[in-house]
Amino acid sequence: MLKISVNASYSKNNDKLQYVTSITDFNSEQQFFLGTIDQKTLGLTFRADLNITPELAVQFYGSPFISRGSYSEFKRITSPENNEFDQRFTMLSSIPVDQYLITVYEPGIPLSDYLIRNPDFNFHEFRSNLVARWEFRPGSFIYLVWSSDRKGSNIFSDASLGDSYRMLGELVPNNVFMVKVNYWFSL
Repeated sequence: MLKISVNASYSKNNDKLQYVTSITDFNSEQQFFLGTIDQKTLGLTFRADLNITPELAVQFYGSPFISRGSYSEFKRITSPENNEFDQRFTMLSSIPVDQYLITVYEPGIPLSDYLIRNPDFNFHEFRSNLVARWEFRPGSFIYLVWSSDRKGSNIFSDASLGDSYRMLGELVPNNVFMVKVNYWFSL
């Protein structure tokens, strides 16, 4: 008997006040930086159960996961408890490269510069398990298990979904192999 199931999930997150980083300035004060994030996440879960005989069964579980996020509209927190949303922060100008050079202005005068690592991300992961179960005598089992995990990330948040899945194939997997034996003794 073969049983197969597939589940998919997709979510979008647009948050105007997503935490980016904090930096201690030259006055030893903590400065908090936020940005607007545009994040898309896709997850799949695949399961297959195959009973070859009543004594022999194989199960597979696989789950690829991709989450990409792009940041824009950087802000520095200036008055976090202000009742007016737009008064809680100061909008910042930035130059997008591998790092962001952010200049803080006080009424038209450049006050200070901060260098922030590009927070954009493309996180991808694939986890899978393959289990073979053999009942070699009543109540006694041998389990063969292969567990594999691939995960990585980069700053290419504009990569296509297909490119993100291809990146999974380029990652070196972390493989674990196990054997478990249960033997039933009768008294």
